[in-house]
Amino acid sequence: MLTCVVLAGAVSVLSVQLRRHVPITPYGGRVDDFLFVRGATFLARGQWLGPFDQLTLAKGPAYPVFIALMYRLDVALKVGEQLTYLSAAAALAGCVWVVTRRRDVALVAYIVLALDPVNFNTYNSQIIRDGWYASLSTLFVATFFLAVYGAATHVRPLWLIALSLLAGVSGGAFWLCREDGAWIIPSVLLVALGLPFCLLVRWWHAKPRTRPERSRVLRKGGRLALVLAVVGMALIVPIAAVTMENSRYYGAAMTNDLASGQFARAYADWTRVEAGTPSAITPLVLSQREAVYRVSSAARQLEPYLENPDSRWLRNSCLIVKPCGELLGNLVVWALRDAAAKAGQFRSESDAQRFFGELDAQIQFGCASGQLSCTARLPAELQSLQRVSAGPLFSYLRRWAGVTIASTGFDDPPIELWPLRSDRWAIYPQIVRGLPASQSAAADQLSRFTASTWPYRLLSRVYRLLLPCLLVLAAIGFVLPIVRPRWPQAALSVLSAALVVGALSRLLLVALLDTTQFPTVGSDIRYLLPAHAFLIAFGVVGTAQFADALLIRIRRAEEIGAPSGWWQQSHRQRVKPTSGHGSAT
Repeated sequence: MLTCVVLAGAVSVLSVQLRRHVPITPYGGRVDDFLFVRGATFLARGQWLGPFDQLTLAKGPAYPVFIALMYRLDVALKVGEQLTYLSAAAALAGCVWVVTRRRDVALVAYIVLALDPVNFNTYNSQIIRDGWYASLSTLFVATFFLAVYGAATHVRPLWLIALSLLAGVSGGAFWLCREDGAWIIPSVLLVALGLPFCLLVRWWHAKPRTRPERSRVLRKGGRLALVLAVVGMALIVPIAAVTMENSRYYGAAMTNDLASGQFARAYADWTRVEAGTPSAITPLVLSQREAVYRVSSAARQLEPYLENPDSRWLRNSCLIVKPCGELLGNLVVWALRDAAAKAGQFRSESDAQRFFGELDAQIQFGCASGQLSCTARLPAELQSLQRVSAGPLFSYLRRWAGVTIASTGFDDPPIELWPLRSDRWAIYPQIVRGLPASQSAAADQLSRFTASTWPYRLLSRVYRLLLPCLLVLAAIGFVLPIVRPRWPQAALSVLSAALVVGALSRLLLVALLDTTQFPTVGSDIRYLLPAHAFLIAFGVVGTAQFADALLIRIRRAEEIGAPSGWWQQSHRQRVKPTSGHGSAT
């Protein structure tokens, strides 16, 4: 036990040191790292997310809260992110240990996860939420599995509540980090339903099958209900707290106003207007905009700013889309919000909600009255499905699933420092622990790093070969307890299935976004970091199942004195004892 703890501690220190030496490379994106740094700065001052504008509630507050927390604790931001990831790795190793009771297998699982080179890549060197989000995703699923499994195996109530609280808090942070958290729901449901189903199958295959005692069933059901209640409460509390703070400061009870509220609904209804030829690259074309200008006084307030040829959104779109005049899918939402702000409609969140609600009502009236030709109205988050085409969708899935498995681009270390405006560089080091005080100092740090990246590149080469091998072994390990139902090993099959489903769900979500409304999302692998994290977690957990099954087979073979595998059978056929001294081969 002590040896395992010492080795795990040493690997953890090595992992943190490797992450600490990767330089931070901010690039000053107005709706990316600058938005997170701005929010964290006001949070550290006790001013919530600061003065209101069109960006204040555009993204979830979890990452700014995390930056501010690391600042308060005097912990380097990237060290804090790595500690989050190591917590997820420890939770997964804990899943392996509680099921197999093999410390050595759990230790190897932790080591493989802790040294994953994706944590040292370019995207994780930036001040963006995606790497931390991937860690939260894994931590949430792993701790939720531990809590539900604990309910099924009579873990002490104190540990059960502690695990449930950890799962709920990590789930709340996950939900508040990005605006697209629904992709993880299938994985969570699979764990919540899959483990009780395994117990039911175990009882069904028992011989002789006895009728379970009612008190025992109620006790197990009560423990599971307790876990789900504590997880749900711990998950909802931070979300409710953010909603209350936003209502108090900005006059609207919501966690973000980009993917929810009246803006999301108005944008979705605008895209369902049938005019011109919208596509994934340009989901809201000029013909659609002009059609709505004719019937909506609210939309006409946006027109001078949306259609201004000197607008930076049109200028940036013109670099890619020809002829000029169309807005790129990944820019159009920001162009709309900027136009509303210039029209004086973002003075407060309540003003913005009122304005976009009015815009949406006018579009709906135009559709209902026949002034506009519109497609069917779907929930706002599903409206883009009207543009789904099977060919591009499956082409994307096939291509990027291969890229994710091969880790192509996922583990490239940072090699350049983006030029950052001097006024922003004056702000960033004041809140981001671990960032040099000046751009020249940061450039020197990056130069020293790039001169000795061999440990990172070596890890990358090893893991690019290792991950496909792990996936093959994991597939075998996943199937074994299902082909021959066996408890508790089948519990890890449930976790493995949840991880695979999560990876596929994330890939599908990004594919839908890429092929319907945000064409640059799919080419930016940071959005696939959760899928990669789930894949390597599946590889490690499934391979642990394979190793456990192999060790069980060897032990049973030794107990009955029979060969435990084809290699021993072959060896015994070649080695024959003689009646004389010694033996002959």
